[in-house]
Amino acid sequence: MDFIFIKSSKAGKEDFGSVYARVRTDKANVKAVTGFTIKQLEWEKYRSLQYTSSALMSSIGIKYGQFAQVLARIKAAFETDDFDPKKAKSVIESVKHDVLNGMMQVVEVKPKGKMLFEDFLTSYIEDLETGRRTKKGRTVKVTPAYIKGLRIILNQIRNYQKEMRRKLGLDDMTMETRNSLVGYWKERGLMPNAINSYMTDVRTVAKAAYEDKLTKCDDFRHSDFVPKKEEVDNIYLTPEQIQEMLALDLSTKEAVKERLETLDIGEDEKLAQLSKCRITHIRTLEHVRDVFIVGCLTGQRVSDYSRICEEMITEINGVEFILLTQQKTEKKVYIPVDRRVRQILDKYNGKLPRIHPNEMNKLVKTVGLLLGWTYDCGFDGKRLNPKRGRRFCDMLLSHTARRSFATNAYKAGVPLSSIQAITGHSSEAQLRRYLKLDAEEKAVIALRDFEGVIEM
Repeated sequence: MDFIFIKSSKAGKEDFGSVYARVRTDKANVKAVTGFTIKQLEWEKYRSLQYTSSALMSSIGIKYGQFAQVLARIKAAFETDDFDPKKAKSVIESVKHDVLNGMMQVVEVKPKGKMLFEDFLTSYIEDLETGRRTKKGRTVKVTPAYIKGLRIILNQIRNYQKEMRRKLGLDDMTMETRNSLVGYWKERGLMPNAINSYMTDVRTVAKAAYEDKLTKCDDFRHSDFVPKKEEVDNIYLTPEQIQEMLALDLSTKEAVKERLETLDIGEDEKLAQLSKCRITHIRTLEHVRDVFIVGCLTGQRVSDYSRICEEMITEINGVEFILLTQQKTEKKVYIPVDRRVRQILDKYNGKLPRIHPNEMNKLVKTVGLLLGWTYDCGFDGKRLNPKRGRRFCDMLLSHTARRSFATNAYKAGVPLSSIQAITGHSSEAQLRRYLKLDAEEKAVIALRDFEGVIEM
């Protein structure tokens, strides 16, 4: 089945035409009017996929994405085994009503899709927001953080299409497209784990389109569709390192320059860092350090620890706690206020400076370099990007702060259940896998558990 455009023969309407749904099978030969009379230019844009989903089709007053969704659903209904040609008109009217009024539910049909990936993703997000779709096998809605992540993917796909001058249909989500997307993100400096996260979401959406019978493309099943993660979080800061970072003088460019001169690094790297400091306001470097320290002392994700403020502080039995609702899980956690966190908040009048996550990941490495943490971190896994090196400072990320809190607390003898209450991990088993301890540290901790069993 396909759609055809028949130009109008009416005077003054030569640039317009009507869209028909045409089905030719052994059992039927149907040409049903869709009720859409549009400009020929709009039709050509739709057929060539050279349109923007949010752009308005002036001839009928709806967006291209809505138009594409209506046709995809009509095609789906017409290609079912039990399709009755006599009901073609009523099917078309029903689909138009449901889609254009935001009422469309999942249709159990099996077509080959012509719908754009971004259009389906847009409707997928809307369905999650309204509750028409929920978590797989559950009745609860997904979290706002998950929705936010999908919107990031939507923007990434649109940027890719704009730069590549190519629209992606649902049928285009092949391994070839997968390789093109991964290459595109690598060229723009995205880290392997960010690409892994993006492609995980792309796979989820591609799978949903397949299960909705809007495409027969199932390359998302390929074992390599989502690139493997890179073990970049295999480090943490000890309490001594956290204190050393806190004491680092980042007040002036002169202090930073003097620190660089004392480092045992190549001249090229010194010049590169000096250039970075000229481009980056030195105050931003200090902001990154301070916000990162707050993360090390609270155990939250960067999306949470970067927004900690005075208003979140509450008292319980005379003790100050930070009451925070985690964005990713929507869990409420109570975090004891470390005096150093209080000092940093006071420094900024109760509200931490805003730092973009990408800026955090770049500049926290510079802070580590200034501290002289250029030694081999002892990473024992196979790195997917060996060019990034093995130096401790190069392995620092915004997420290192959360891992540092959990690992230091566990080494200090804090029970897993108590750590979990602050970090918000879903289980102790998950938290245990999250901890980063070397063999010697594990042995010392295990010894505590064997007190009374092993005689020393």
